This record gives sequence, C-alpha cells and structure tokens, in this order.
Amino acid sequence: MTDRPTLIAQIAEALRENGLTAAIGAVATALVGLAVAVTRKAFTNEAEDRASEQAHRARLEQDLYQMRQLLFTVFQHAPPQIVDPPPPANPPQSTDE
Repeated sequence: MTDRPTLIAQIAEALRENGLTAAIGAVATALVGLAVAVTRKAFTNEAEDRASEQAHRARLEQDLYQMRQLLFTVFQHAPPQIVDPPPPANPPQSTDE
C-alpha cells in the first residue's frame, strides 16, 4: 500500500493551511468595505444630493406636463379634412386630327 493520505485528511490539511489565510482575507475585505462606506458618507454632501434630486424631479415633471399638453392638443382637434385637389383650369388639349 502507498502512504497516500485519505480525502478527508487532505481536506483537513487544506483547511489548516488555508483557513487562517481565508479568515484574514475576509476580515480585510470587511474592513475595506467599512472604510469605503464611512469615506463615502464623510465626503458626500446630502444637501447637494437632495438639491440635485429635486432639480431632476422638477425636470421630469416639466417633461411629463409638456407631453401631456402635446397629447391633449393633438387629440382634441379634429383631423384635417382631406380635400381633393381642384381640376386643372386648362385641361391639356389632345391633338388628334
């Protein structure tokens, strides 16, 4: 027989070797995520965000109102009357002699 370790022994060894590394990586990732959130909160001016959102909403309301007015105007008027063009004043003379 060979001295090859079993699958469970190999898994246990991999966890022992890489478990600490994975835990350190997870903690570092969490700390970076927390730092990003804190930094964003610190450098974001909420008053400017609110003002820009209000301006955006005002533009949207204005666009919607203009579209409503356009549709209202279009559908309130009768369609244009299609009139046949009048016959020509001088019809062409045929030269059959």
